[in-house]
Amino acid sequence: MISPSLDVRYTVQKGRHVVALSEIPPNTPILSEAPYSVISKSPALQPPSPSLPISGKYLVNLCYRTVIRVLADPEYSFERFKECQRVPCSKGFVGGFEAIASLYPRDIEVQKEDVRVVVESVKQDIGSGEVEHIVRHVFSVLCCNVQGITEMGVDGDDELKEGRIGSGIYTSLALFNHSCKPNTRVYFKGDGEVTMVTTDTIYTGQEVFHNYGPDPILLSTEERRAALSRQYDFACQCSVCSSETDLTISFKCPACSGPFDPNTGHCRNCDTPVDMRGMCARLDILHSPHLPILGGRRLRDAVAMAGYVYHPDNVELGFIMNRCSNAAERDGQLDLAIECMERAVQILKHWCGQLSYTTAIKLLRLTVLRIKRLESNGKLDENLRETIVNDGKLCVQLYSELQITRHKDLEAVNAFLESN
Repeated sequence: MISPSLDVRYTVQKGRHVVALSEIPPNTPILSEAPYSVISKSPALQPPSPSLPISGKYLVNLCYRTVIRVLADPEYSFERFKECQRVPCSKGFVGGFEAIASLYPRDIEVQKEDVRVVVESVKQDIGSGEVEHIVRHVFSVLCCNVQGITEMGVDGDDELKEGRIGSGIYTSLALFNHSCKPNTRVYFKGDGEVTMVTTDTIYTGQEVFHNYGPDPILLSTEERRAALSRQYDFACQCSVCSSETDLTISFKCPACSGPFDPNTGHCRNCDTPVDMRGMCARLDILHSPHLPILGGRRLRDAVAMAGYVYHPDNVELGFIMNRCSNAAERDGQLDLAIECMERAVQILKHWCGQLSYTTAIKLLRLTVLRIKRLESNGKLDENLRETIVNDGKLCVQLYSELQITRHKDLEAVNAFLESN
C-alpha cells in the first residue's frame, strides 16, 4: 500500500518518480508492500505469488528457481544486460534463446535452464515471436529493481551488525529514485514485507528518495557514483554527489573555516595555502592506534585538534569523535564523552537524516551517557530528563522496527523510561 499523500510522476530526465502531494511529517509510514518475488536463505522468507507484472499488456510468471539463479550470480551486471539488448532478435525462439544464454558467465547448461524457464513461462501466453523481448525485460527487472532484504543483529561485543538475508522485487518501492542523502528509511518484517518511513519533513511537491545502497558515511562521492553506475547504469546527480565540494572528506581551512582541497593545498573559498606538513602530522596523531587509550589533557587536546583539522561535515570527524567519546568515558570524563558523541550524532543527522537507523545507533549511546550524567548530578535536571525521554523513545521505536530487543544500551534506556 502506497500513501495517498504521494503521487507517481514521469519526466524524461527522471523517469518515473514519487513526489509528495502534501506536507509529510518525519517518522510517517508512507509505504507497506509485500514482495512479488523473493529469494533468501532464511526459511522465514518464503516465495509469495510468483506473478510479476512486466507491462500493462503482459503478466509474466517468474519461476522461483530462475530468480534464485540470476540474483545469486555475483558476476551478473547491467553491462551484461546491455550486451543482451544488442543481440539481433530471431524469428524463432530457439535462436534468440541461445544468443541470450551465451551472454551469462555461468555453466552453459545452467544458462540454458535459466532462460528456458522464463521462456516457457511466457511462451504459452504471448507466442514465441516476442519471447526474446520479454526475456530481456525480465532480466532487466531483476538487475535494476532488486531490493536487498537485510536484518540487524548484535554480535558478541554488543555491536550492531547488518546482514543481507535475501533479495526481493517490490514494484512500488522500485518507483522511488535514489539519493545518497535520502528522506526515508526502510525496514523488513520476517516475511519480506517492506515498510518505508520518512526521516525528515517532506514538503508539498518535494521528491521522495530511497537509498539504493551506497552510503556517504562509508564511501566517497567517486566510490558511490562508480557503484551506482556499475549496478544501475546511471550517474548519480543527488544533492550530495552534485556538490562541487565533497564535504564528506573535506578538511577545514584555518583562515576561513571553509573546505580546502588537500590535492592543491589551497582553500576553495579564500585560496589560502594550507600547511600540509603540519596537517599530515596532526592526522597521524588522530589516526594513531593509541587514540582510544588517551586520557586527561592529551585526550582533550586530541578533540580540539580534530575540530581544527576537519570540516564540521567530514564523516571521518564523526568516527574520531566516537572514538574520543569512548576514551573519555573510560577516563571518567563524562562531559567530554557527551560532547564528542553529540558531535558524532550531529554529523550522522546531517548525512543520514535525524530519524535514520545509522543515527539511532549513536543516539542510543548518547542517551545512555546522558542518563549517567543525570544520575551523577545529584539533583533533577528537568530539561536533560525530557531530552533523554524523547530520544530514548525514538531509539526504542527504531530498534523495534529492526526487531532488536536485546542490547545492553537499549536495556539501560528501557529501564530509565519505565521509571520515568
